[in-house]
Amino acid sequence: MTRSLQTRLLLGLAVGTSVVLVTAGVVLYALIRAELIAEFDATLASEAHALATLVKEVDGSVQTEMAEHGVSKFQPDERPVHYAIWDQDGGPIERSSGLGSTDLTPFGTTPGLPEIREVVLPGRLAGRMTAIHFAPHRDDEGAGHESAGASGVDRETEITLIVARDTIELDHTLRRIGLLLVGVVGGAVGRLLGAAFGDSGAAFGDGGFWGQPSSGHL
Repeated sequence: MTRSLQTRLLLGLAVGTSVVLVTAGVVLYALIRAELIAEFDATLASEAHALATLVKEVDGSVQTEMAEHGVSKFQPDERPVHYAIWDQDGGPIERSSGLGSTDLTPFGTTPGLPEIREVVLPGRLAGRMTAIHFAPHRDDEGAGHESAGASGVDRETEITLIVARDTIELDHTLRRIGLLLVGVVGGAVGRLLGAAFGDSGAAFGDGGFWGQPSSGHL
């Protein structure tokens, strides 16, 4: 009777502790995931604002320097940065060649503030994209300079810039962290349940569950 009660108490303690450990693991993973995604999105938004400075209006037309040298400095790890520029009527102005047949469709957002969405990029790669609306800065002295990205535009027109990256490295990092947490939490839960089911000697040593010799009495 006493032995049975002790076993039930140990089982209850082990199950309760296991639930706490699993919950803590899930919460920890969620916090880490949110932090890494927020860091990724902040970098993406920063890149979008930097690329926006390469879009200018010259004598009523929009010109960009992205295709020449604007994007390469944002991809030192050889992971491509995709972009597309649209006018306020939804007409395309310029897009990165790496997009192929994939479209980065404009979506509504607060002017000047980036918004992040998920997207499927070329190669069926999962990615994230940000969109910002802005008025290109004017450079009247630059008239006569030709650019592959030139397009007629009204002075009141707002430009939509969409910048996207794949999340291969981010997903790989989150997968490693998830497996690590599963291993740590799973191992701890296994030891606790093993002790509760009578393997306390093997799991915690011959001193019993509490580190004291087990007498069979409470």
